[in-house]
Amino acid sequence: MQKRALTITFLCAALPVMMAVLLSPGLPALQKEFMGEPEIQVLSKLVIMTPALAIAATAGLLGFLIDRWGRFPILLISLLLFGLFGVQGYWAEDIYALIVTRFFFGIGVAGIMTTTSTTLAEHFDGLPLRRMLGFQAGFMGLWGIVFQVFGGFLAETSWRSPFLLYAIAFPLVFIVILDRTMHQGKLPAPVQQSPDRRTSRNILRILLLVLLSTTIMTLFALLPVQGPLFFHDLNFSPKRTAFF
Repeated sequence: MQKRALTITFLCAALPVMMAVLLSPGLPALQKEFMGEPEIQVLSKLVIMTPALAIAATAGLLGFLIDRWGRFPILLISLLLFGLFGVQGYWAEDIYALIVTRFFFGIGVAGIMTTTSTTLAEHFDGLPLRRMLGFQAGFMGLWGIVFQVFGGFLAETSWRSPFLLYAIAFPLVFIVILDRTMHQGKLPAPVQQSPDRRTSRNILRILLLVLLSTTIMTLFALLPVQGPLFFHDLNFSPKRTAFF
């Protein structure tokens, strides 16, 4: 895999971390903006968590479409969804419309996550694949910190301002189109392997990993939702909240 294509893959893979951390410092201000809405405490949290629901609902289907149509069209459409529906929050005047746009934004996030992981899995195997996935996780964690701090500074002016950062997906659309290495077609069909005697044991291991991953991701998702409200009660500003 060429270094340029690998760099583009990592840049695209960094976008999903913007899903929640970018907006969480401005969550108390968002609640204040729509204070007249009933159940605003729940609705404001849905603004943060709806993309995660969209990922859970559509990631499997997107994986099937990648096998059928290839990575390039799915990645391109996902980047457009990410950018178009991501920035809509800046102009949102209705909390319900904002939640709907966040769902379509989440579909874009799901497509980006699926295509970038598939790209690495196709070009690397064994230890190199584990190394690349480690680099990807580290890169995403680093940018997660940067985006959260930057979102906190923007939320000092308005809770709407961080939504504009989702427009970063638009330059990546043109970069992906212009880079020919990202235009590869369908993935080769998986090779059918003979049954393994340890299939039942492997299934148990997979289920255990799924359970652990679900628990960790659930706890991780609670932080950008509950954390800003907790620090707001302590009279922390959005900028200061972003550092926690």
